[in-house]
Amino acid sequence: MNWMTRSLKRWQAETPDGWPPIRVTRDIAQSMHFEALLSAMIADAAIAPVIVPDGAKPEASLVPAQKHRVLVCEGGACNAAGADAIWAHLRNVQQRRKLRVTGCGTMTAKSTCLGPCALAPVVQVFPECTYYGGVTETAIDRIVEEHLLGGRIVDDFAYQPTGRKQRLRSKIQPDSTED
Repeated sequence: MNWMTRSLKRWQAETPDGWPPIRVTRDIAQSMHFEALLSAMIADAAIAPVIVPDGAKPEASLVPAQKHRVLVCEGGACNAAGADAIWAHLRNVQQRRKLRVTGCGTMTAKSTCLGPCALAPVVQVFPECTYYGGVTETAIDRIVEEHLLGGRIVDDFAYQPTGRKQRLRSKIQPDSTED
């Protein structure tokens, strides 16, 4: 719930005139609209899930040919900071821009904790091993355009390994660190 509230606040801050008031319920199952909403979602489901029998193994696996790997942290601090919304946006951009086959190709995956929790939400891009912190949907758009497609690390969101703890940079203090 916390991540959703933070994501909504972030989105509202980016477009202050474009959002109606939004309330998030603490327990959606207790909402009087839940049953109707769930029924509508089930009715709209176009494809039944594929059920694989126990013990079935695929004949083979494809090793991805893509050069870039983008990991989205799903650790506690990142989830609280809205990592699910960042993941959803990245996947939408990946599909829309056909990133698996565009440029050098890009694979995406969720990850458990990537380490620098104070920089949440965190994304790491391989093979450069670049950490991006304080990632927003706008940051994802720039990372895709500039790093994955343009080959240039986005310094506005990138953090270098310094051997020291780092805080999330703000516009006021661009290089703040702590011992």
